[in-house]
Amino acid sequence: MKKSDLIANVSRRVNKREDDVAIVFEAIFDEIAKSLKEGEEIKIHGFGKFETRKYGKRKCYNPITKELITLEPSVQPAFIPSGKFREKIK
Repeated sequence: MKKSDLIANVSRRVNKREDDVAIVFEAIFDEIAKSLKEGEEIKIHGFGKFETRKYGKRKCYNPITKELITLEPSVQPAFIPSGKFREKIK
């Protein structure tokens, strides 16, 4: 499902215009990104937790060339689903 499909589905469910729902979605996504950039966690009860994970400098193999390469330190976003959310998708 694409974001536009999700917006359309939510729009029908709450009986609001797609443009209005899209504005809310963008605001939510922007706030999540902003909070993660600042190093905060976002916990949504019954859904899950967004956090960042820090990875140090490390060596790995390029799967195509089999060449040993060094990856620079990075910070990556992660999502951990809640138990309730896991149960809903079983």
